[in-house]
Amino acid sequence: MGLIKAAFQAVGGNLRDQYLEFFTCDSLGQEVLLRRGAKVMRNGSNKGDAEIISNGSKIAVPEGTALILVDNGRVVDFTTEAGMYTWDTSSAPTCFGTSGFLNGVKKSCADIWNRIKAGGEALTQQRVYFVNMLEMVDNKFGTAAPLPYDDPTYRGIYIRMNGTFSFKIVDPVTFFKNIAGNVSGDYRRDELMGKNGQPGQAKAEFLMYLGEALNKMGAGGEEVQYNRLQSQQVKLAKYMNEVLDEDWLQGRGMIVEKVAVMSVTPDDESRKRIQDMDDGLMFGNNPQMAAGYQIKGSVDAMKTAAGNQAGAGNAMMGLGLVGGFNGSAMNP
Repeated sequence: MGLIKAAFQAVGGNLRDQYLEFFTCDSLGQEVLLRRGAKVMRNGSNKGDAEIISNGSKIAVPEGTALILVDNGRVVDFTTEAGMYTWDTSSAPTCFGTSGFLNGVKKSCADIWNRIKAGGEALTQQRVYFVNMLEMVDNKFGTAAPLPYDDPTYRGIYIRMNGTFSFKIVDPVTFFKNIAGNVSGDYRRDELMGKNGQPGQAKAEFLMYLGEALNKMGAGGEEVQYNRLQSQQVKLAKYMNEVLDEDWLQGRGMIVEKVAVMSVTPDDESRKRIQDMDDGLMFGNNPQMAAGYQIKGSVDAMKTAAGNQAGAGNAMMGLGLVGGFNGSAMNP
């Protein structure tokens, strides 16, 4: 049993009128990752509970969608190519759109078909599933606690990050087998990513591996200073895919498509350390700027002493000392 690509219907009529059974799926949008296909009969009635697909049924696969055919709980054919298909119970699986890692899935479908053909198994339950292969955007993330970052300038600091990421299902069969399963209706994004501020399993893994990806961006890696991480989002997405490969691509058939970093904020201790290092670097490279900073400090001391008669003399004495220092700094 398998799919045969149907010739394009250039003339006449509605497909739902031309064939006894017809399957298709409207856009799954951004919230539905997988949907069980419903059978639409000639009279327009929805027969979603029917468990047998009649020979010759037509299935329309929209752009951005994969089709999976399941017989007795097993995946027997699939396609990642948009178009019109005919269900043929006498043909072997075709697995349209296979390439790369999907070649192994194609062989598995062929093995199942050969066992069915040899054993004469009865066709007792058949289902059509549509898998969303669009880029799923706007998955918000934020670090609950500061993450260590080996900054090439400031060395070991701790930063908080928040932003969004997108993901994409690239292996629909693995996603069906390992995640969604033989559901009776929809499998939704929030079942995977979580909702109401509570991260689901996949988002929790994203956050867990974010620190590992950041290690590749800092000292000894890409040498990216913490305040420039927002401009390195392509590299960050690349490293997220590397560290998530086993859990996401191999385990779920998904990849991280993009990572958008909205803000990177050092914790209080790291912020003070960064400021101290910046001040030291700035004044060390510019003696005149250092002298100006000292003058500003003496003026501030005078303002404070003006309202404190008891401390005025001490403040002025301090001012004289600072002035002497400034003179020596300006005239070595």
